[in-house]
Amino acid sequence: MSDVSCQPGYPLASLHQVARRITDGSHFSPTPQESGYLIANVKDMKSGKIDFSTCTRISRDAYRELKATGCTVKNGTVLLSKDGTVGRVVVYMQTEEIGALSSICIIEPNDSLDPSYLGQVLRSDDSVRQYENFMSGSALRRLVLRDIRSIQVPLPSLAHQRAIAKILDTLDDAIQKTEQLIAKLKQIKQGLLHDLLTRGIDENGQLRDPITHPEQFKDSVLGRIPVAWEVVQIKDIGKVFGGKRLPTGHYYSDEPTGYTYLRVLARIIHECLYGG
Repeated sequence: MSDVSCQPGYPLASLHQVARRITDGSHFSPTPQESGYLIANVKDMKSGKIDFSTCTRISRDAYRELKATGCTVKNGTVLLSKDGTVGRVVVYMQTEEIGALSSICIIEPNDSLDPSYLGQVLRSDDSVRQYENFMSGSALRRLVLRDIRSIQVPLPSLAHQRAIAKILDTLDDAIQKTEQLIAKLKQIKQGLLHDLLTRGIDENGQLRDPITHPEQFKDSVLGRIPVAWEVVQIKDIGKVFGGKRLPTGHYYSDEPTGYTYLRVLARIIHECLYGG
């Protein structure tokens, strides 16, 4: 979302001023079970929701202990991942009450703060910059509760908060549906690509059918392929050669008039890790 805090006239408040409770989940991991109550970790925070299918199941007694220590999540609570993967946000609007582990911060907004609006604010670039500032100088990516309580949030009227959240939530829904459609089209493309590269197209423009017309196929090192096809090595149909490593001490240029030089990703990773 855009930075709401950049809008004129919105006062800022520290998160602890507009929340009834800011805490984290359980600092001990209950023994997993095949059935029972749910407990969430950062890995279960997906696309703005808790994925119940990946949550760990725990016993009734373990869940009661979580509830007694305030480590449960209920409807209207905002969750922020704070350990390892920092900055995932879930506005929990699911009816089932669940437990949470310590990698998740549990925020209960007070009556002056709309949960959906807070969720959008915590995803904003301005909030992400605050996370980065709190974590700077540390090799371990982690937000502590003290810093989370200090996060500044813009505080328009409740009516404005709800209007802002409604607009941005609508956009998020549209983005998610588009991403799901893209993922589905990618799967369709992969399936079609496999069929085209193994069955081919007949003279009528249809995919050949190896079951109806097995005589149109033959065995090869790559499996069953159309009779008219051949399997060759890349060297038989083109030249194969590697690129050149730049001389030691050669500097890359930031000038737009320079020449393009393509490097393998593994080489870039190696340089980032070990230098040179």
